[in-house]
Amino acid sequence: MRDKYRNQAYFNDYIIDALKALSLHELYIGKATPRFKDGLKEDRIITSISLCSALYSAGKEKGEILEAYLDGLRFFCEDFKWKGFAKHYGGYDIMVWFVSIGILLDIEDADFFKLCEAIKRNNAKDWILDKLIHSRMPSWELSSTFIQKEPYQFTQNIFDSKGIREYLKKRWYKGHRDAAWHESHKLSGVFAYFGYWSWESAALVKVLGINDYELKELDFYPYDAAHWNDPLV
Repeated sequence: MRDKYRNQAYFNDYIIDALKALSLHELYIGKATPRFKDGLKEDRIITSISLCSALYSAGKEKGEILEAYLDGLRFFCEDFKWKGFAKHYGGYDIMVWFVSIGILLDIEDADFFKLCEAIKRNNAKDWILDKLIHSRMPSWELSSTFIQKEPYQFTQNIFDSKGIREYLKKRWYKGHRDAAWHESHKLSGVFAYFGYWSWESAALVKVLGINDYELKELDFYPYDAAHWNDPLV
């Protein structure tokens, strides 16, 4: 277990429920009228990437998370539609999570290219997305603006572990107070909570080469994910 708010039994049930939901999405999308199909596809993307966080929260290893991620990536690349921040607030988090987790998992170049093509197709110009993508695709054009300023604008101040600590302790969770998942660990009777993880923080640690040993127990920091690809000693 890596999560501090819910127990193993909760996440076991969450994972079962999410996998069942994904199977049903596959069935219903094929039968849905055009009016409902886009909504089902979007929900499938959200369920897929949320499942990755839940698997991490439950203490699962990289291989199982990678399998879930690649399934979700296929849905994202085929069906994601960015409607702009005003109409699609949660869609920005989804993009950040897919790019960040993809970097942490060190996905194959072909898969990363498909991910980048989906971002480009949706004309999502953003500093944190571009910074992370640029680390693997040096030809990727960098932006100087943020789609969502709070809390992501503060990632520009991250150069070392001190910057990560300040971002996570003072900015990250508070800056997501309008997100649908904020405070979801307090809800009962529903599988709304999948864990609070600042995936972009770990991805920045990886691409900037920051020593994060002192961040190991810091809330919201997915330390293990930042070290998935460390060489075995």
